Amino acid sequence: MATDLELNQALSQKISDLEEQLELITFQRDAITRVVPGKFSYLDAQLRYQYVSQEYQEWYQKPSEEIVGKTVEDLMGTEGAQKLQKYLDMALAGQEVHYEFTKRFEDGEERTMVIDYIPHLSHRGEVLGFFASCLDVTELKHLREALQEKTQSQLVGAGVSA
Repeated sequence: MATDLELNQALSQKISDLEEQLELITFQRDAITRVVPGKFSYLDAQLRYQYVSQEYQEWYQKPSEEIVGKTVEDLMGTEGAQKLQKYLDMALAGQEVHYEFTKRFEDGEERTMVIDYIPHLSHRGEVLGFFASCLDVTELKHLREALQEKTQSQLVGAGVSA
């Protein structure tokens, strides 16, 4: 039969092992969000930000302390949150979501983002929250539009109707 000392040592070792696992997972998450282009966040089932990447903080020009714990509505305003509500509801229903969204930011600049939500499910299938990836495609969109205009004008100049 194990003594109290042996049980305490075993428990201390288990806690130490779990802390090491948590450190590794945190390192992996932070490393991935630094090397993969885009802005990343994790929102819980109440739509409160629990994590935001460094690039996400730069994008909103706010440190994580001013974002984490806030709701989507707190960060984007009522109108912005309402525009996203159907996508947020889909993620909270356990569906993967992919869409394009254009928003005018506080600096007055309008940006277009490609957004993906990946639900986080418990072992019982309950939605605990979701991981969000936002990629700013504004420049790509402008380049695509310029290319289409140029192609159209070349076709018109050559006497070809589109």
